[in-house]
Amino acid sequence: EDLNKKNDIINADVLDAWYPPVPEAQKVLLDQLEWIMRTSPPTRAGGLEQTIAKARGVRDDCILTGGGSSALIFLAFLHWLNASSRVLILDPTYGEYMHVLENIIQCKVERFLLGRRDGYNLNLKSLKKKISNGFDLFVWVNPNSPTGLHVATDEVKEVLRNSSGCKRIWIDETYIEYVGQEHSLEKFAMNSEKVIVCKSLSKVYALSGLRAAYLCAPPHQLEELRALTPPWSVSLPAQIAATYALKSPDYYIMRYKETNELRDELIKGLKDIGITEIIPGIANFVMFHLPAEVDTA
Repeated sequence: EDLNKKNDIINADVLDAWYPPVPEAQKVLLDQLEWIMRTSPPTRAGGLEQTIAKARGVRDDCILTGGGSSALIFLAFLHWLNASSRVLILDPTYGEYMHVLENIIQCKVERFLLGRRDGYNLNLKSLKKKISNGFDLFVWVNPNSPTGLHVATDEVKEVLRNSSGCKRIWIDETYIEYVGQEHSLEKFAMNSEKVIVCKSLSKVYALSGLRAAYLCAPPHQLEELRALTPPWSVSLPAQIAATYALKSPDYYIMRYKETNELRDELIKGLKDIGITEIIPGIANFVMFHLPAEVDTA
């Protein structure tokens, strides 16, 4: 109700970008604001899907957009899964997944534990053995949240190629641009049978308030989801801003570079005040443990 307080509040429950969206996106929204606010968006966001496909080097029919990654998670999981479904998920990882799987669908969820003693690193040998044990879905956030750790692309592909006992694999790449877009598995997913890559356009493009995301997968994995997607699910401001963002890679590459530098500064500052158990992530956040003698809130 009072936007004047926006600079006095730290929103600590999400990991939004610290930098602004590309200036061209801001300008077109401001210049055309009256028209944008009263005009319905394209029904299926076809233009945005074509822009995404071109930017990522995949086919148009391998892209499905939605009003944020949460909308796509709810759409896909509620369609694919039920209370008898077996799902494998990393722990810790992005909490929205556990909420949907355990509280809403009430699946049979198995957690693949990432231990503090091991620095929350993923044991790929153990994962290869586990993933083929008849699961309906494996959810893999890479880079992971909240650890920020990234598993190299070749290692991920090796796991995926040895996952015959798992019906579908969902790879969440919300933070992959901080590693480099060339590390994305979108092209791999396009040519696979069961790999679905979920990409938020919120965090790395500074568009969280507009709600836009997409799935990249082989067309047969998207056909039923496309039929179930409501019309006008991505707003016109979101479609416009995301299109400009995707066409401005140089601007965002500089922001990712700055983010890496700021993260290094933050880690140094934490060490300077005696916090040494810091997880060496690569995203726009840092996970650490306080020393035992320090009181927590």
